[in-house]
Amino acid sequence: MSSVAVVASKYLIDGEVIAEQVKVTLPEIKWKTATISGAGLGGDIEVPLTGLTETMSSQVDLRSVTHADAVRAMAPGFRSHEIRFLRDTIGSDGTLFRAGTKIYLQAAAKSLTPGTVQIGQQMDSNAAYTVVRYRMVEDGEETFLIDQLNQIFKLGGKDYSDSYQL
Repeated sequence: MSSVAVVASKYLIDGEVIAEQVKVTLPEIKWKTATISGAGLGGDIEVPLTGLTETMSSQVDLRSVTHADAVRAMAPGFRSHEIRFLRDTIGSDGTLFRAGTKIYLQAAAKSLTPGTVQIGQQMDSNAAYTVVRYRMVEDGEETFLIDQLNQIFKLGGKDYSDSYQL
């Protein structure tokens, strides 16, 4: 299955729509690593520490920032963010269908860029967030869940959490 294009999107914070048809940079999932030095002829080997994630962050680009947008986007504390979008997707049999995807984040505001002011132009504002919980659901099936605070790691329906806890 391959994605062709995103055809619609909504961004919600604590259940309130703050923007539609937005550009969102989703968090990168990157495992911490350890380096084993002097591994014979192989030299150094970088070993991923699966389950221990690097800092995750996301960014939402807005056309402009109103008073209400700024208050919702920058309210203190970790808050529930939801990104909903539809993608035109090509199935393995060549059929075209719409795949509904939801991204759930638990995130705290770390910056707000109101943008630029220029006659006849959008302000191109953005808000950036620190993310501690990241869940992706596509057409009702959970793709992954990473929860740094509760030490949860699920991938494709399989829970790997117990493997990474004492």
